[in-house]
Parts: sequence; C-alpha cells; structure tokens
Amino acid sequence: MGHFLFSQKNLISILFVHTNYMSRTFAQDQTFDCHLDSFEKGRQFEEYVISLFNMQFFNLIEWRKSKRNNDSSQRINYSYPDLEITFGHYNNYRFAVECKWRKDMPSLSVWWANKEKIYAYEEFEDLYGIPVFIAIGLGGRPSKPQSLFTIPLYYINRIQTIHKTSLEKFSRQPQRRFYYDPRQMELF
Repeated sequence: MGHFLFSQKNLISILFVHTNYMSRTFAQDQTFDCHLDSFEKGRQFEEYVISLFNMQFFNLIEWRKSKRNNDSSQRINYSYPDLEITFGHYNNYRFAVECKWRKDMPSLSVWWANKEKIYAYEEFEDLYGIPVFIAIGLGGRPSKPQSLFTIPLYYINRIQTIHKTSLEKFSRQPQRRFYYDPRQMELF
C-alpha cells in the first residue's frame, strides 16, 4: 500500500553502486587518472548521477550500463537512455535520464549526442510516454563534475550542440540531491 518495492537484485545493485562510488570518489579526490577511456568516464558519471537520487523516494528501474565487447575496448551502444527511474510513495512517476560528462565546453557550447541518438531518445519518450532528461556534467571529474545541468529532452529539440546560455537555465548544484516534480514533469 504505497510502499516502495525493491527487488533484491535492484537493492544490491544500488548499495554496491553507492558504496563503490563513495570509496572511489574519496580515492579520486586524492588523484585523478586523466587517461581514463570514454567508457570508464561515462560509467563513473552514471554512478555519480545515480548517487544523487535519494533511494527513499526514487527507485532505479533499469540501468543500461555501457558494456565492452569481450575482445576489444569497443562500446556496445544502447539506443535508450542510461537510467529509468520512478519517483513517489503512492504513485510511481516514471522518467528516464541520459548521462553525459564533458571535460570542458569549447566555443561556449557542448556537443552532447548525434542525431541518431537524439531520435532514439525521442522515440523512447514517445513509445513509453515518459519524460527523458539529459544530465550533463562539465569540468572536474566524471565522479565529481564542476557543473551539472538537467535538461528536458523536449527543450533541446533535436539540437546536437547546446550553447552555454541555453544550459544556464538548467544549472543545479552538483552535490545537491535530485527532486522530481510530477505535476510539472521536471527534474531539479
């Protein structure tokens, strides 16, 4: 009756991510390996974003973790957003988050995805009828970005490169936990 039901697998995954994230964040505060590949940077940023959701109010439904092929360091691409999450005690409001971390913002804009990926996210949003948000981390490290933005997919409107002035509207404190407003369908 309005309680969160965590599957054992999901709860173990969440606890592992949080514990692993916290211990690795402490170690990375001491030194940062600038030679991480894009796969590892993406995975670390996904873990960081997950850590900002208070699991008393949110439930991680699906995490489409990036995976490597067994024989190389190639990424296997997924068409759908990285995370599917529900919010609420009595009603489960569902939404998705695509996580992108960039080291910097050259030319006062940031490239976040190619057209095919954007179309796939829009298709996902239409197919499942749930909002998709883009979490963009800039600067710092993937596990501790200097800036964080959460942008509704509809706002981007198929734009591959987002200008700094457009991002500023969606700026948030990087360490602040997320809140979802189901009436406005906004992730803060």
